[in-house]
Amino acid sequence: MSIRTLTGKGLDEAVARAQGWIDFPTDSIEQGKVWHKNPAKAPFGPTIDKSEYRPSQDFSEAMAILEAEGISLKRRALPHREGSPQYEWVARYPAAGSAGHRGGDVTGRSPVEAILRCYVLARSLEKGLSNDQGNDSGPSP
Repeated sequence: MSIRTLTGKGLDEAVARAQGWIDFPTDSIEQGKVWHKNPAKAPFGPTIDKSEYRPSQDFSEAMAILEAEGISLKRRALPHREGSPQYEWVARYPAAGSAGHRGGDVTGRSPVEAILRCYVLARSLEKGLSNDQGNDSGPSP
């Protein structure tokens, strides 16, 4: 699945992994239900229950990422179509489009969705991952 279309639990998991957190889905006790915030100390060290970590539904979490990462956010008008939103949110890293390109514009139906997608895409590009299915900056589905 493209980073640019992630929503809900899929987006939450991608954000956790972008932060470097890990889980142990095959562990007989944890059964993959917690995120380990410090992989070097796992399975000890700080953890958070996956059911409690939902940045896609937490405006304050997205704003903390926006501020820490220097992501910019704007609302862009769309051509009006019956039953669809008349705007989308666009998030961008300050270096996007320059020699420090980090993914360009990333859109979302909400500010939170755009910010988190932008963060995940930038981190995956930094790690050399290519799980984004394209670099278009068109409207999200």
